Amino acid sequence: MLSLLSLSGCSQETDRHSIEFTRVALESEESLSEIVPPGEPLGPRLVGVGSCTASGCHGGAQPDQIVGSEYNIWISADPHSQAHSVLYDDESLKIVQRLDGSSWNAELPPFEDPRCVNCHSTTFAPAVNPAGEVLTDGVGCEACHGPAEDWVATHFDPGLSDADRRRMGMWNTKDLFSRAQICASCHVGGPGREVNHDMIAAGHPRLQFEMGAYLQALPKHWDERLDREHSGDSFEFLVWALGQTATSQAAVKQLAERASHGKVWPELSEWSCSACHHNLLDSVPRQRTLAKTGGLSGRAIRWDDWNHHVVRATADEITASLGIDQSTTSLSENMSALSELAGSLSADRIEIAEAARKLDDQLDNWAKQLVQKPIDLKVLDDLMHSLVQNYASVGVIDSSQAMLVYDALASIQQSRLDMLARKKTQPSALDTAITDKLADIYISLTEENPAPDAEITRAKKTNAQIAELSQLLQSSEVSQ
Repeated sequence: MLSLLSLSGCSQETDRHSIEFTRVALESEESLSEIVPPGEPLGPRLVGVGSCTASGCHGGAQPDQIVGSEYNIWISADPHSQAHSVLYDDESLKIVQRLDGSSWNAELPPFEDPRCVNCHSTTFAPAVNPAGEVLTDGVGCEACHGPAEDWVATHFDPGLSDADRRRMGMWNTKDLFSRAQICASCHVGGPGREVNHDMIAAGHPRLQFEMGAYLQALPKHWDERLDREHSGDSFEFLVWALGQTATSQAAVKQLAERASHGKVWPELSEWSCSACHHNLLDSVPRQRTLAKTGGLSGRAIRWDDWNHHVVRATADEITASLGIDQSTTSLSENMSALSELAGSLSADRIEIAEAARKLDDQLDNWAKQLVQKPIDLKVLDDLMHSLVQNYASVGVIDSSQAMLVYDALASIQQSRLDMLARKKTQPSALDTAITDKLADIYISLTEENPAPDAEITRAKKTNAQIAELSQLLQSSEVSQ
């Protein structure tokens, strides 16, 4: 992909595998049904990473060979393997102390605190072996592949199909949307999995997940060529589109949970950080934009842009380009309606929860249609043009929106380049110009700027660069 890595805050700090209930409650079937990925079976127990480490299984140390060396890659280079270890750091202790204040229990350190270990370890099912052994594995194999009790001894059988393995309880990470849902269930959160405003205020990083950037950042303990063979030249586009959909879906699940289960409401982390943390001068462009949309009325506040902005802004274009059947109210219309409800200071929380559940189902159906649609150069060209023109018209109001727009355009452009390469067609002068302009946007968004108005400066510069990209595309249309 076109250098997405540093835009989305990929770091060991953001590897959060979260479930709210304690190890004592792991036997609760009701709790388990809330957190396993949708459609996955319930019941098998965890066997731990140690069951995968034999040299004849996934622990072989063959240089330059992925298959058979998966464990070695994970333990030596993947930050998920260190997810539990960071709970021994001083900063983890300080976060818990700030969170609890005078009620902090010194006998419950972060590496044993359910609020921490349920995020930094694999704890969503009971363990076959002592729970402590699985706990210290961190975010291990079964966090992504599912509890392995029923399949660990047979999953390597070449006679088994993917459907056979799924029936045995192995989660389907080959399917990009299923993979994105599994990732988002931890890195975004969901029912029983959350980094709320209190935790953020105590020092925990805000969760900002972007599927393409995270995949790029991770050392691959799988053969990515198989991903690309399965998804074709549209791999980068699909990772972006399905990742954004799964991110939004996980977030609305969490919103529904927060709004309907007697928790403190409103939950401030549901709103965009910059909706509150910003310069209060009316001359600031963001303030003027918010004033136009009611964001300064005292009755509304901007809903979380990171998890939902892209789906809300691009769903109509993607739906039209791919011919996705929405049959009733469009995805973007329902997203906008929920945005208005969630941003209202007077909205009924039960109404918000119901709207979020409705959107959850619609996002799931929309994504499953998307993966069935053929994607070619014309589709990607149409998407590139429509998204650029849309953002050239409405603009971005802060650096978070700018990052998301860059992610979208870069993913589409990379898939375009991959299609041209497969056809052994040299990129045109326009392709080169688009790629160069996206590189300029990337540099602007990632360069250090300690000035107080840095976010506003980045947004203004991105808007100018998108306008230049729009002019570039329009001039190309005229010349054709």
